[in-house]
Amino acid sequence: MNLQAPHAHYFLAVPLPDFVKAELSRWQQTAQTQLAYKQWTHPQDFHITVKFLGGVANEKLNHLQDVLHEVEARQPFEVQVKGLHTFGNPAQPRVLWAGVEKSKEILTLNTDIEKIGAAAGFSPENRSYQPHITIGKKWEGPKSASLVQKWLSAYEDKTLHFLAEQLVIYKIYPGQAPKYKVHAAFPFRGGK
Repeated sequence: MNLQAPHAHYFLAVPLPDFVKAELSRWQQTAQTQLAYKQWTHPQDFHITVKFLGGVANEKLNHLQDVLHEVEARQPFEVQVKGLHTFGNPAQPRVLWAGVEKSKEILTLNTDIEKIGAAAGFSPENRSYQPHITIGKKWEGPKSASLVQKWLSAYEDKTLHFLAEQLVIYKIYPGQAPKYKVHAAFPFRGGK
């Protein structure tokens, strides 16, 4: 019987600068006093996922890295983070996340990455792309839509801006904190 070790898991993302991570960490610390999530994202793990890859064999990952260099021709672009939102039942939402404006640049990046990924043998994502930054997940408290909505409304006008300057492949290290480590980086050089 031939048992192979499972492949490491990876995803493609836009990393966040430290000042954005620090501010989101402050938002998260306030949330932790009022919202009942089982898992809170380590502040160093905050990112904007562009494509989840899952378990990937080394050869396939190497091929993807070779073709991803084409993203380096794009220009850096501004990203706006605005407010906090949830996925799931409003009374016990499964994910708390910071919103990312659906700019032309980030949507184009996602579309291009899906095409590159498909050409490299990765399955396309079936859901429409919602750029976001996960703050907490796995609700474990009582149902309370009013508490959640009141808390979210306090953040609806809070915004952060930063320049997206690269795409990275993160490798996932389950059980560690932080658990995402940069495997490869592709800086946006703007044709330079």
